[in-house]
Amino acid sequence: MSVAGNGQQIERLQPGLDKAEENHGVLLDVSSGSKETLMVNAAIMNVSYKPVNGPWLVTLDLPEAP
Repeated sequence: MSVAGNGQQIERLQPGLDKAEENHGVLLDVSSGSKETLMVNAAIMNVSYKPVNGPWLVTLDLPEAP
């Protein structure tokens, strides 16, 4: 598997876990003026097909269609 830029441009974000627990989630703004692609691995199942991970909510600010 290859990683864009050999992983040199990938920034790892570490949310505050106390705040995440208090708010029952984490809000991360990874926008950069529509110049990058956001990839979310949002699998809630583990390899045994048990739902052990929480769901993701992804909000996309898209322009209105003409």
